Amino acid sequence: MSVYAGLPLRLVCYAAGAAALSIVGPALWTVPTFIAAAASVATALCFAIADVLFSAHRLARRAFVMAAYHKAEVEALGARVATLERLRPAAPLAVTVPETRDASLETANNLLQFAAHVSARCGRQMTPDIGAGSDGDPIAEAQIELHLQPIVGIPDRRVQHYEVLSRLRSHTGTLMMPAEFLPAARATGRAADLDTRQLASIVGLCHRIGDRHMETRLFCNLSGDSLHSDGFRAALTAFAREQKALSQRIVFEIDAATAVTLNPEVAADLRGIEAMGFAFSVDKASLGDLPRLQGVFRRPGFLKLDATMLEKADPNVLKALARGGTQVIATHVETEDQATSVRRAGVELGQGFLFGKPRPARMDDNARRRAA
Repeated sequence: MSVYAGLPLRLVCYAAGAAALSIVGPALWTVPTFIAAAASVATALCFAIADVLFSAHRLARRAFVMAAYHKAEVEALGARVATLERLRPAAPLAVTVPETRDASLETANNLLQFAAHVSARCGRQMTPDIGAGSDGDPIAEAQIELHLQPIVGIPDRRVQHYEVLSRLRSHTGTLMMPAEFLPAARATGRAADLDTRQLASIVGLCHRIGDRHMETRLFCNLSGDSLHSDGFRAALTAFAREQKALSQRIVFEIDAATAVTLNPEVAADLRGIEAMGFAFSVDKASLGDLPRLQGVFRRPGFLKLDATMLEKADPNVLKALARGGTQVIATHVETEDQATSVRRAGVELGQGFLFGKPRPARMDDNARRRAA
């Protein structure tokens, strides 16, 4: 029962308690009946007012957070449409249409059509962010910027690890979100380049941190386009060999939809990287993916499951994962009720807006040069 649903019941309990104290008060305190009744009513009113104020504060705070979240979504959508508009070529390109249609490009095209329709209805023209006469590649010219979202221990809320989220900062200072530049990066074959630049930035961040917080790990996301590139996997293997000292600091993260579709050659390369001491994390997973994931990894170090899914998960399966050395991380934890349910299921690590939003990582000049 939530705080707000239980409020009427608690008020009834306060009234019942006041009535009971009014009856037994004279015998307990040896005071006149009216004094005992007045004291009981006053005490009950104090508790009721405090409870109502506390519940109102929680409700107002949640409403404020949701309003801020929706405002950020609207702003991100506007920035996304503007960025997609400037990345779309002015004239049609002669390209070979693949047999399988890319859903992300179709979504981007629909967004652009919607933006053009809204602009026409409002009597305005969309203006690109890139300066006039700029014919360079906006992705190559942009600087990669790392943002960190904490992964905390749910019982004590202490930060244990961070997930690294990449953003692009254009030459005009505009911050581009992944939903804005990833479709264009995939369409132009630049996804592997972005992942390579991200790895270089993470290495710089590890050097900046130094020997502090040795148990804190940085989760680095790798895209499916990069993993299917033979050149990128060779570079990733060389990176793991050269940076073996960072094997306890960097965790490679892959989403479950990509992991279960990797061919045996890619899976063998990933198992080789595991053998060098690096751990892998599988994001957006479900318990039904476990049999297929066992054929890809030797043993996933971390498994990220949605908090709503964990509420109905079999505790025996979660215990078996822990015995096998796989740590489960609850994702999208946004309320205290979800944190309590996840903790009750036996999960110790959590990630979500309840524990912290992504924040820019502080990087020195050397780290920025590695990211360039």
